[in-house]
Amino acid sequence: MFTDPVKHFARPFPVRYVGPNNYERSLACRRFLRQDQMEMWQVTPTNAAGTSTAGPSMAGPSSAGTQSAPNHQAKRKQRANQKALCKSPSSNLLTEPQLRDRWVEVDHSLLPPKQNGWAAALQKASRDETCVTHRLPAGYRYPEPTVFANVGAPASRKRYLANWLALRPTWLARIAAEPTILPTPPMWRMFLNSQPGDTTSTTRAGAKKVEARAFFADALGDVPDGASTWAGDVGFRGTAVQIASLTDPPLPLVHAILWELAELSFQSDLLALDKALVPQLWDAPIREAQYLAVFSSEVISAWPSAPRGIKEPLLVTIPQNELQKKVNMLLEFYVQTFFFSTGRPPVVPRGYPGSWVA
Repeated sequence: MFTDPVKHFARPFPVRYVGPNNYERSLACRRFLRQDQMEMWQVTPTNAAGTSTAGPSMAGPSSAGTQSAPNHQAKRKQRANQKALCKSPSSNLLTEPQLRDRWVEVDHSLLPPKQNGWAAALQKASRDETCVTHRLPAGYRYPEPTVFANVGAPASRKRYLANWLALRPTWLARIAAEPTILPTPPMWRMFLNSQPGDTTSTTRAGAKKVEARAFFADALGDVPDGASTWAGDVGFRGTAVQIASLTDPPLPLVHAILWELAELSFQSDLLALDKALVPQLWDAPIREAQYLAVFSSEVISAWPSAPRGIKEPLLVTIPQNELQKKVNMLLEFYVQTFFFSTGRPPVVPRGYPGSWVA
């Protein structure tokens, strides 16, 4: 139930706009139309002139109909500042997952450091969807590392990490079997934010969690009904991790988990793309050895339309400037080819975070 901030009586729905039928009303209705935005919308303090400093005017018809040009400029400036805050590296949360620009490698305290070469390659890529062939499915073999950085509540962070670490051992084997149906980003988020007791629900969000858990059921195994969280410990690279510690996990541990996720996504995507583009080369054992070298120029140079500059091996004897140019060309070609084959940007490697202690 929504309470009117001026007259203090209950309203069944939030007031989106009060004022004449004009462009401002249309803009306000479009901006606050979605349910999740309406639920998050809050009345902001008024400025000295008595008008709202953000969102549609709530002070009544008179204030809505007499807004001056400077007030419009102030509102535009504030909206720009709010957008900048969402993208700021110092912000605790990223922007909404469905609105986040996947072509941008973000800086965040929970994420391992980004690699500038990959970040630049993502920015330079063409996003012309008319060139997309959909040679490969657009789903994600592993959850994006950035979704973990968008979790603010400790309980949610615990669910995200516990769910992934519990799924991790069997899911690695599932991906090795090269499944044809891959989870979508919303499905990954619903699963990561679920708990073993989510088997039935009457809400829309709850139903999606149930659907997501059902998708991963075979890999996850049986979990007793009514369990509120994972029992005991989960493992990560041979080390037992206590579930309770994931509410406030050690930062080095989070870095290690998300670095591995980026690597797993990149290497499995590279393998799938290579087999799709040059399947005939996989008849020879040497191809697997080339792939195991992980992103050597010998692998990428065999792809259709590979630039001539990457067809020669990248050797340390090459002058530094020329070597860097070839490396950049290699990264840009991979990013572009992946997008044209799947319709989405790839998950790229992150900087190695170093040692960690659970």
